[in-house]
Amino acid sequence: MKRITIFTLLLIAASEIYAQPRYALVIGNGAYKYGQTLRNPTNDARNISERLSVCGFRVVEKENLSRSDFKKAIDSFAARIKGIHCEAVFFYSGHGIQVAGENFLIPVDASPTSEADVEDQCVRLQLLLDKMDEAGTRVSIIILDACRKDPFSKGWNKGPSENGLTNIGKAPSESFIAFATAPNTNAADGNGTNSPFSASLVKNISKPGQTIFEVFRQVSTDVRKQTGGQVPWNSYSLDLEFYFIKNKNFDLVSRPMEFLVTEDCILLIDRKNIGRFPGGKVFQVPNYDSGSHQIKVVSQNDSSIYLDTVYHYNPFNNESDNLMLIPLNNSIVSDTNLIAMLDLIKYSMVKVEGGSFTMGSKNGNTDEGPQHNVKLSSFLISKYEVTQRQYKAIMKVNPSSNNDCPDCPVENISWKEAEDFINELNHQRREHYRLPTEAEWEYAANGGAMTDHYLFSGARNLEKVAWYYGNSSGKTHPVGSRHVNELGLADLNGNVAEWCSDWYSSQFYHSSPLENPNGPNEGSSKVVRGGSWNDYEQSCRNSYRDQHPINFKDKTIGLRLASSIP
Repeated sequence: MKRITIFTLLLIAASEIYAQPRYALVIGNGAYKYGQTLRNPTNDARNISERLSVCGFRVVEKENLSRSDFKKAIDSFAARIKGIHCEAVFFYSGHGIQVAGENFLIPVDASPTSEADVEDQCVRLQLLLDKMDEAGTRVSIIILDACRKDPFSKGWNKGPSENGLTNIGKAPSESFIAFATAPNTNAADGNGTNSPFSASLVKNISKPGQTIFEVFRQVSTDVRKQTGGQVPWNSYSLDLEFYFIKNKNFDLVSRPMEFLVTEDCILLIDRKNIGRFPGGKVFQVPNYDSGSHQIKVVSQNDSSIYLDTVYHYNPFNNESDNLMLIPLNNSIVSDTNLIAMLDLIKYSMVKVEGGSFTMGSKNGNTDEGPQHNVKLSSFLISKYEVTQRQYKAIMKVNPSSNNDCPDCPVENISWKEAEDFINELNHQRREHYRLPTEAEWEYAANGGAMTDHYLFSGARNLEKVAWYYGNSSGKTHPVGSRHVNELGLADLNGNVAEWCSDWYSSQFYHSSPLENPNGPNEGSSKVVRGGSWNDYEQSCRNSYRDQHPINFKDKTIGLRLASSIP
């Protein structure tokens, strides 16, 4: 029996499971090329992103965006929230300006010298509002720390009534719009690491039991007190009750709690947690895959109660995953310690919405062309590569070369062994997992319909998203320890290359079906994608194709699961 330390992060009631999905786009622009630079917006964005993640939002955070990237980020966000009746937050910190009664957010590459230039070079706030309205969100929250002094005011004459931002024209239904200061006035950037407005928001937004109105009432009080005159302003059409965090019974615990963990991952819960549960408990649990799980809590006299486990999603955060234990009744009564048995063979699957994309590369190797349009149906793909822990739980062996890292991807398996694993997994779990097709793999690596058209999966810079020859120190690393892509998928480049279901042909792109291609009918080798810890950048590109015979195995090749949607 081995002993590990697990930190209890916070107590949270069962009602804290959010009925609607929560998404946020956070942008901080401070490194202006032609206007006054701002030192705090990137800090504001990072701190707000962290707080929104605590509140259960899936956050995409962007910094110092050009106009082109700014509009791409809005389009990607709009596509992500459309039609799912979610709760959506847009936060912006940076320069903003009003022209002819309209509000504009200023990209870092803007250099307007006239009102016409503003319309051509900046981002119309109404564009964002319209897209959020069209998305059909349950609640839309727009937070604008964007009323700093106009950095281009010397370029043309403006009246005093045109300072800052102006009133909103058409707002989304069920929306709340917060401005750092009142219309036609300027907001302070502040002397600290955050603006006064963002600093107060960071402090207050994740306080439990506060309605959105109470949160921003406190923000207003703080900002007025600190600045001596800046008055935050809100506009809303929100009739629904909204809390960033509803439960009042939070208890932040900084002292680590120690658990006994056997090799088959049975947790012995500390005795003081027995009795009436205050709702549930969120644990930071190293080595556990994210996803929805079921916990079986068993007392030593064999009486038992089942707990549902819900993953508290924290994207773009490479720290350990969180598990939320939710009891199905009001109390657990026992005079003995409880043992929680976690089902680890439940994979975190991400839905990839179907769509069309351009497959291949016109600048890559000859087998990456010609580029061609492909249309795919929606499918599921696992967030992570299959780990050694998961493989061993099914196959009872760990073939990996780097075999003392249970949360590293399994490797040194052939395509045939990958298929055997999936077949046994499906038999035991009554699931319908499979390997992804080559087209599904590339579409997912590109970010699906939310793609930012990067060369690598989620970034222009491979270092950010992958373990490859330049940073791996000659070995695999725990899955999910680099940044994820636009879909929240990890390690599509590097760590281990991944088997696909398709037979390989260097000429297949010349005759590929236009819809849901699955490779040639026969061949001598199978497609391998993504590159590995032992590959250079060229071999880790999203479009790069590799291939090996079905019985070939190597310490650089593993697998990722996929599943069709009926």
